[in-house]
Amino acid sequence: RESKLTRLLQESLGGRTKTSIVATVSPASINLEDALSTLDYAHRAKNITNRPEINQKLSRKALLKEYTEEIERLRRDLLANRERNGVYLAQENYNEMQTLIENQTKEIEEKITHIKVLQETMEAKEQIFNDLQEKHVEQTTHLHKTKEQLESTTHAPVSTNALLKMTEREKEEQCHLVEKHVSTEEELLSQAQTLLNIADTTASNWSKKTSILVIIFEVMSHDNFKIWKIALKLMHRSSYNFALF
Repeated sequence: RESKLTRLLQESLGGRTKTSIVATVSPASINLEDALSTLDYAHRAKNITNRPEINQKLSRKALLKEYTEEIERLRRDLLANRERNGVYLAQENYNEMQTLIENQTKEIEEKITHIKVLQETMEAKEQIFNDLQEKHVEQTTHLHKTKEQLESTTHAPVSTNALLKMTEREKEEQCHLVEKHVSTEEELLSQAQTLLNIADTTASNWSKKTSILVIIFEVMSHDNFKIWKIALKLMHRSSYNFALF
């Protein structure tokens, strides 16, 4: 406490100030030992660390009271141990110990109750977490299914368009066939009408009538109902009996 270093650092002992030390050495060879000593001193001073602590001011009376109570407690314990009356502690110390045990027991019970509450809360949280996880799995599955349906719905218009085009093509083919059929029917009707006119003018000629009937029956092979009616009309106009046919 009486060293020069302590006096230099006495301003920084409170922990709120900083102290700088400048070590001065001589370059002369005759002062080599002093320079080494100064450098060693500065190095040791640099490594000093202050740890301020609050001073507990105890009065002499309070200190004596504390020591007296400790001595009295030890004396009672010693007396109870010597008497060996079943309790090797003084009654006051025993009561204090019992009170401490009861307090600690209550505290332990409270801690156990708190642990049970926390455990129940944890189980409830785990149940909620499991439910949420199951819902997440269900939602994920539903999302995949919806995505697949969306993809199939996206591809559906392509197949629908192809079917529509095929239907339109078939419709065009049917229209073309109908037009051809109508054209053929009109042509056959024209030919039958011509034959009917010829039959009217030459009804007396049996050979011609026979050839006309042959042509009419050839026309009948086309399964045309209108031509068949014209042929019947031709047969009605003629006066011959065609029962043999």
